[in-house]
Amino acid sequence: MSLAFHQIGETYYLRLDPGAEVVDCLRQFAAAHDIAAASFSGFGAVKAVTLGFFQPDSKLYQQRKFQGTFEITSLLGNVSRLETQTYVHAHGNFSGADFQVFGGHLVAATVSATVEICLRQDPGELKRRFDAKIGLNIYDF
Repeated sequence: MSLAFHQIGETYYLRLDPGAEVVDCLRQFAAAHDIAAASFSGFGAVKAVTLGFFQPDSKLYQQRKFQGTFEITSLLGNVSRLETQTYVHAHGNFSGADFQVFGGHLVAATVSATVEICLRQDPGELKRRFDAKIGLNIYDF
């Protein structure tokens, strides 16, 4: 995990370094700090992005990989638990040198320069469960 952080109250400010994988770092960080309910936002620069687009009819994610240099114009998500495992759900918007924006469900992204994330922990535990009718891991409450 290639990151540094600073904590103020229940909020963590994360800096991910070049080569770090964004979703994996978030998952590992949340697990290491026993975070079971949180929301986060961020921005930064990445060099490889894999996005997903959920197809409700087939209940499958269509994935697409993007190679190049991209700015994260918006990164949003949450942390919860699926059974006993830390679960990160993230969406992002990205822009290349042509200033065209694309986005979707964030599967993976590799940091090229830095990524800054503000993660706000909530008390308690937010749980998920798989819903076979929908085909997704949904909130369980």
